[in-house]
Amino acid sequence: MMLVPASIDELKAMVLDHPRVLASGGRTKNRLHHHHGVDDRDCVPLSLRGLTGITEYEPSEYTFTALAGTPVREIQAALQEKGQFLPCSALLSDSGATLGGAIASGLSGAGRFRFGGLRDFLLGVRYVSGEGELIAGGGKVVKNAAGFDLPKFMVGSLGCYGILAEVTFKVFPAPSSVRTLRVSCDSHERAAERLVRSASARWELYALDYQGWTRSIYLRLGGPGTALDCIAGEIVQEWAGEVEVLDDEEGDAFWHGVREIAWAPEGGAMVKVPLTPKKIASLQLALEAIGVPTVHYSSGGNVAFVSVSDGERMEALSKALTTIGLQGMTFRGDPEVPLWIGFERSRQIDDAVKQAFDPRKRFPSMR
Repeated sequence: MMLVPASIDELKAMVLDHPRVLASGGRTKNRLHHHHGVDDRDCVPLSLRGLTGITEYEPSEYTFTALAGTPVREIQAALQEKGQFLPCSALLSDSGATLGGAIASGLSGAGRFRFGGLRDFLLGVRYVSGEGELIAGGGKVVKNAAGFDLPKFMVGSLGCYGILAEVTFKVFPAPSSVRTLRVSCDSHERAAERLVRSASARWELYALDYQGWTRSIYLRLGGPGTALDCIAGEIVQEWAGEVEVLDDEEGDAFWHGVREIAWAPEGGAMVKVPLTPKKIASLQLALEAIGVPTVHYSSGGNVAFVSVSDGERMEALSKALTTIGLQGMTFRGDPEVPLWIGFERSRQIDDAVKQAFDPRKRFPSMR
């Protein structure tokens, strides 16, 4: 049985009518559609696909409000008409990802490097608590200091604190032109050095990613075309003979593939691993040793997306991450694949927030 509320009032009623509920959006991150822990098997699935639409959009204020089940691609299309965009590049948006699902999973794309992640754009939320109450946090304006910054806790919460009903974001003017450069590296250590150098340079990159299996760094510039020509020339000189300026079509195709995770083989699991550039070489060495070569580093090398083909390699990856001191979250894969792998961090804060937000444990656990 799948619950599909058509309004916020129906959402409130359905939450009260069922002891345990697990919400989903566009179902693009299939591991997160299932129970998170052994105590969550009795959760009734609830889809927000009936709660869609932009409820308020003020282009002059650079903000919009929409229902949580609204597909991200619809938001992108509406913003594009006004020369604006949501720079955090929510993953899998063309595949059907929704605003609520993007927030709950906490999965930002390549634009996080320059502009920040989803949490940096989220101004306000309205969500349904475990008591069936509609609770509001934040506001609908950029300059808002009204109490506790509740929306931030919803980013990456996996639907464990409440079910998002309506959200408000700030947006940015879209760049007049973009440019993509590819930098070849002879080692992962060299790539890490260049990621750090690029991140601290005056280039003000829109995105900075590293493709581990090809040892190639991708830099994205945005702004007036004449300025991009100057900056691109400076980068070409920085690593003479190792830099290629891609044409617009190839550059756009690359970043679209990053956002849609088109670089990963079909099937298997996908794991998000937060890290720092200094740990890229260690992680790559461990991945290659266990036969997991396909990994993409985003946000200047501060997050890795690892593609894992089977359960045996997933177990090996978990052990490798534990050794390095890293933790991963599985967001695509079979229900039997662990949600969290690798180094086990303390969840005291998560548990305390969970107890405050959902004392009846109506929603899934964080474990």
